[in-house]
Amino acid sequence: MVVQGIDSESAAAAAAKRGVHLIPIGRYSHGHALPQGLQLGFAALDKRAIRRGVRELAIALQDLSHV
Repeated sequence: MVVQGIDSESAAAAAAKRGVHLIPIGRYSHGHALPQGLQLGFAALDKRAIRRGVRELAIALQDLSHV
């Protein structure tokens, strides 16, 4: 999903406020810029938790896109 005008650090902060913890991939960069993106980990979660996380992430991104 690409949401124009939202940087990955802002997206991660907004998601964290809704209980979803993500890592902006730019944090892995050493000296060169990476494209905007988020790393999502979900291996330890059940289907219900994943659905809730996706729903909360969508709300967080939607809220940011309306600012």
